Amino acid sequence: MRAFFTTMIGLLCLILLILGNLHWQKKTEVTGSGSSQQATVSEEGSEAFAQVEPVLNYTTNWSEQEKMHFQTALSENRPYHILIVGSEQLGEGESSWPILFQNEVVATYGENVISIESRTYTETTSEFVESGKQAEFIANQADLIIWEPFILSDNAVVPIEATLENISSVINEVKESNPNTTFILQPPNPLYQPKLYKTQVEELKAFAEAQGIPYLDHWTSWPDPMSEQIREYLNEYNQPNEKGHRVWADYLVQRFISQ
Repeated sequence: MRAFFTTMIGLLCLILLILGNLHWQKKTEVTGSGSSQQATVSEEGSEAFAQVEPVLNYTTNWSEQEKMHFQTALSENRPYHILIVGSEQLGEGESSWPILFQNEVVATYGENVISIESRTYTETTSEFVESGKQAEFIANQADLIIWEPFILSDNAVVPIEATLENISSVINEVKESNPNTTFILQPPNPLYQPKLYKTQVEELKAFAEAQGIPYLDHWTSWPDPMSEQIREYLNEYNQPNEKGHRVWADYLVQRFISQ
């Protein structure tokens, strides 16, 4: 009888030992699995940050508002959309500065990060506002609008005071519908020995600075408008030729792609 009880006690101890060992192994597996999952999440976060960080390095010359909206677009997994708008001075075709600019920016940032389109208008600023074409800006829902506000079209037709009022009206109306849209203003190309036109461009720059609107002063990259050399950058219609478009594009590329 004593031998029987001794054997039963031994079997009970063995069963308890086996059950305890199985419980320990299961607990170890769960803990190990949790650690592995945490490491994976951490690696994914690091990988995502590693992909975004180099892109942000290109935005050193951007305004703080542009940077903020750019990062918002990245967080929403959508391209940051840029709309380029202006008169026929923007040109058309593969050699025009908007296309040259677009090609270099998209090649640098990636087509999934930035999208760019351009539109030209023949109207003066007054005709543009009266016809309600600012609605096209609103419908586009761009993150950034780079606007050459038809200064040359307004030349000797619309007083500069009215031009600036029209520009304010368009910007205010667009931002009322799309508060996160940012505007950048820039002049058209320089002309040979400009007079009234030069004054209008200076007024546009002063207006942008007073309103806190970023201004692309690309005239600083062109030859002196008072010199004969500027003719080498313009065609017979006083629009940029291939050399002029390259100068204009390079200025914007340097502004939007910090090396």
